[in-house]
Amino acid sequence: MVIRSATKMALATTAALLMGVSIVSPAAAAEPAPIVDLSDSDEVKVREFFDKFNVAEDTQDRLIAEFEAGGTWDAQSSTAKARKKSVREIDGVSWTVSTYADGSVRAEGIGEGPASAGGVTPFGVDGCGYKAGATGNFSSCHIYYWVGVVQLGFYANFTISKTGYDKITSAWSGTLFAGGACSQNVPEARVVKGTESSTGKAVAGLTAQATMCATSFTVNFPSYLHVGGNQATHVYS
Repeated sequence: MVIRSATKMALATTAALLMGVSIVSPAAAAEPAPIVDLSDSDEVKVREFFDKFNVAEDTQDRLIAEFEAGGTWDAQSSTAKARKKSVREIDGVSWTVSTYADGSVRAEGIGEGPASAGGVTPFGVDGCGYKAGATGNFSSCHIYYWVGVVQLGFYANFTISKTGYDKITSAWSGTLFAGGACSQNVPEARVVKGTESSTGKAVAGLTAQATMCATSFTVNFPSYLHVGGNQATHVYS
């Protein structure tokens, strides 16, 4: 850790619980949970994310210190309202970027496979070409969900039609980086509903799990692609 909070308090909950994600199986503990401590390599991944989305260095330092002290970022909250939203095209990925009052960022993207997604080895697929508002067949699209300390990804092929229902034809792979985690379980992405209908959009994705080192809580991280209404969006639920 490069910069840490001057005062670190013992916590009754883990930072993972404060992310707004569901707890699956907490380990019994009579003592307060220890402070979350990012490894050096984890911190590098988090700072790469911040740099990519233009978070100032002093804001990075503060957010990392808050996370290690057991705090939560606005971008991790399911109830916080974004101060600003924008759509950016970066390196072949269409990103929806939400910026929050505390300076934290949530980035959800659809596009080319990453050269480096938080240290994840790329799978050698590309050629997506998706942009917001586009129609057609989109292949080998990487679906991203990043908030810095959590980075999820998988691949999908889908079709957005001008005249008919939209479709997801296949989904595969699955990657997760969770800062402060000791172990993880990442299933293969799958198609949940292949074709849009009057009852809802086509859906594909996965729910990964990670066990947090500080508390032994196991945490769910859902990541799903929704295709319908002539658009493709990422949904974290």
